[in-house]
Amino acid sequence: SKFRTCRDTGFCRRHRDAAEPKFSILPDSVQTHGTEGMTALLQSDNMNAPPMKLTAKFYDSGVARVQVREANPAHPRWEASDIVLDDQLTLVEPKRVEGGDESGL
Repeated sequence: SKFRTCRDTGFCRRHRDAAEPKFSILPDSVQTHGTEGMTALLQSDNMNAPPMKLTAKFYDSGVARVQVREANPAHPRWEASDIVLDDQLTLVEPKRVEGGDESGL
């Protein structure tokens, strides 16, 4: 059987039982990539934990696709086939707004 439990994967074991961390976006890591969206690094309040990578893509229909993964995985991770059908949606560039936060996105 290909069914795996949390015990079977290192990523799950490391993150499953941890106290619920609070993540902050590292302001200097925010990058926009035109219609390919934006990326940023997330750091947990546990500074010993490796950063996570946030990726966001935006579509003209109002859909936003957000993914969070390990920034530097030990080896490539399995990913499910996309459930967002990119060929049926049109990517748009994120808009920069002036606001109270540091990111401006």
